[in-house]
Amino acid sequence: MKKFSLTLLLTLLSIGLLGCQQSSGDTITKQNEVTENKVTNENYDIAGVITEVNKEYNRVLLNLTQKAQENENQMSVEIGENTKISNENGETISFENLKPEVELKANLTDKCLDSAPRICFAEEIVISTEKVNNTSSNIESNSLTEIGTIVSREEDRILVVDGATTEDITNLTIQEIINKYEDGAWFTINQEELGKDLKVGMKVKVWYDAMDSSLPGSGNATKIEIF
Repeated sequence: MKKFSLTLLLTLLSIGLLGCQQSSGDTITKQNEVTENKVTNENYDIAGVITEVNKEYNRVLLNLTQKAQENENQMSVEIGENTKISNENGETISFENLKPEVELKANLTDKCLDSAPRICFAEEIVISTEKVNNTSSNIESNSLTEIGTIVSREEDRILVVDGATTEDITNLTIQEIINKYEDGAWFTINQEELGKDLKVGMKVKVWYDAMDSSLPGSGNATKIEIF
């Protein structure tokens, strides 16, 4: 009887140990799966398509496809000495690889400059190995628009007023035009090709990223279509 009880006890202990080992194995497997998911499903603060490269300040202007703020369609990202830049294969690359129509994702520092668009500073940038071919459609879907007549043209900006014609603004000063037509705005032209054919009196449709609260408003033009 004692021999039978001892055999039964040893059997139960063996079953218990096997159960513990199985549970431990399942736990390790689940932990490995979680770790693997964290590695493969990395989250980035923003993602977007480069529309302009500023070599003077080491900045790129992005049309955002993943936003840091709900109403933010564009962002200027500055690359510093400590910014890590790589491609999707993990290979380190340089600022020179950042070109218009290239798609990237980035993690940002806590520092941003309050401008239009915002200027933020990158901790890490990962670029896609392929260019995006539908940049124009991205600009249109991610931007606001304004339709009106160019009533003033400066070197790097235009004043567009809705509802005015060339005859309406003849002999009026800029301030008088602004006072007469409330629905008007200055648009900065950062890309040379945007402004090369623009003249006073032209009716245009302007795509822009954001508008500040000044009077008249001021925004950054991303695309201009002449009617």
